[in-house]
Amino acid sequence: MSDGSLSQEEIDALLAGTDELMSGSNASTSMAAPAASSETLSDNEKSTLLDVIRAATDAAASSLSTIISAQVGVGMMKVDVMGPEEIRAELVGHLVQVSMNLQDGISGDNIFVLQDSGAITISNMTMGQTGQELTDMALNALVQTMNQMYGAAASSMAGKLGKSVRFAEANAIMANSSTELTFPTGNKLARVSYTLKPEGQDQIQVTQIMPFKLVKEIVNTVMGIGSDMSFGSMAPQDASPGFAGGPVMDSSPSQGQIGVANVQYPQFSQGVQGKNNSNIGLLMDVQMQLTVELGRTKMLIKDILGLGEGSIIELEKLAGEPVDLLVNQKLIAKGEVVVIDENFGVRVTEIVSPMERIDNIH
Repeated sequence: MSDGSLSQEEIDALLAGTDELMSGSNASTSMAAPAASSETLSDNEKSTLLDVIRAATDAAASSLSTIISAQVGVGMMKVDVMGPEEIRAELVGHLVQVSMNLQDGISGDNIFVLQDSGAITISNMTMGQTGQELTDMALNALVQTMNQMYGAAASSMAGKLGKSVRFAEANAIMANSSTELTFPTGNKLARVSYTLKPEGQDQIQVTQIMPFKLVKEIVNTVMGIGSDMSFGSMAPQDASPGFAGGPVMDSSPSQGQIGVANVQYPQFSQGVQGKNNSNIGLLMDVQMQLTVELGRTKMLIKDILGLGEGSIIELEKLAGEPVDLLVNQKLIAKGEVVVIDENFGVRVTEIVSPMERIDNIH
């Protein structure tokens, strides 16, 4: 009959059982840890990300419309979180990678991948040509066009995020297959797929790839997660359609504080948000200065002071060369001088390409 005390053997057995139980518990915790830290986006987070990317892409497409003087639409967007090799497996054929990292208020790697046919389409529309090969000149035209497009897109993203956003200068490379592409680092990447639809051209498939950490930062910024400001997170809970985002104040007073009611914005009609190109009609009756320039030259001050009646000034332009037509001092066309009823006139012989017009802006 036992007196209720445990022998040394029984104590050792109990301790051994406790060690096994603790070991099993740690193993379970260890196995569950990856699931808790998995890199995924909820449906709400995907919707928030697409809202930001859609706004930026619409601004980029509008800028491209202006450059090529043709309407450019944006197709349906889809976002997926995938491994790098999964993305590579779905990118086939000859490709062009355009790297344009995000900088300033929010930063991270960002690349666009296009089929070479899509890159050729953009460069041809920009240069006003019909080439079938992606030459160095065509690739440079693509880079300059992307810089113009995403300069406009940065402003749109900044409005959504409430932070300064800038795209780095574009850098493009050609790849014979997806294995030659340089992806952002990370086990999981966010892939956004959509199409650009230039009027009268085949649609262009675009794949935008960003590291998961960057898209999570974008989503959290828009949703106001992780902000250390009391009401400056700019989370648009009840903002009207006329605002991209505005301060939303907590209406429930905490202890020792005065309650503040939600800020109410007036409702604005969606009808004022027409397509950008439709607004061009408002400018049709605006007068602009058209100048016909025969030629130019440089002279020393002493020679200019020596000019008088009968002096002859030799211009840099050769006889027979076309004259330049400038609007607000920007070259838009070339032509030849004609005489119409004792008045001089100019017959337009060449329209400057959109790419040259872009270069003349700077």
